[in-house]
Amino acid sequence: MYKKVIAIISSSVVACSLLVMPMVFDTKAVSAKEVGNVKFKLSEQVKYGIVKAKNFENGSKISVLHKFENKAEVIDFVALANDKLNMLSSEKNFDQSFFATTTLEKALTLKEFENFVLKYDLDIYDYKIRFVENNGTRATISAKPTNNSLIDQAIIIDAVGENTLVGVIAFTSNVNKDNLVNLINMKNDNSVYLVDVDSYFIGQSIKEQNDKDIVKVKANDIYWYLEDYKLIK
Repeated sequence: MYKKVIAIISSSVVACSLLVMPMVFDTKAVSAKEVGNVKFKLSEQVKYGIVKAKNFENGSKISVLHKFENKAEVIDFVALANDKLNMLSSEKNFDQSFFATTTLEKALTLKEFENFVLKYDLDIYDYKIRFVENNGTRATISAKPTNNSLIDQAIIIDAVGENTLVGVIAFTSNVNKDNLVNLINMKNDNSVYLVDVDSYFIGQSIKEQNDKDIVKVKANDIYWYLEDYKLIK
């Protein structure tokens, strides 16, 4: 049994309270080949992506939810993601900041996650925390750094309540040409299963096809699939 409980914990949340929001911002489903009024062709690089979006005056906010039908598709996607990261690391004209989504090999305790972030000097945008309800149901909350602090344990513990806190299972980091090397160094860590840089290539592709800037592109992690297809312990 499992349940995807998605919540956002941020600086706008009063201590001991929880703001529940959709996982994909506040968006509605659209065709995978059209984002608002912007049409584009999805390349093989993002063939497993479902694109959702919301228009803004100077671009679009886009969320990519990967959808896999079987274990083989997950394995293919991971191989492709590794190729894309290598491609980006050799990009000569890399000048666009973006979100990179990292899916972990196993859940890290809050302290382990803090040490991990410090080790690789990561600029964290948000992170996913796994907890298990008393009936064995898996659930997830999403948290953001607050008040110059990566983790507000009081708010997280309050959100989890009497359920069992497992740890951080994935995170999204802000990446630019100056800190990309940190991502490259991190990808071979034993705690990391996948570093997904789809957001960079999707943003570039839409801009090239439509000459339109993208406000934000964010890809979801694949930890649930790793569990469901037993790709991790």
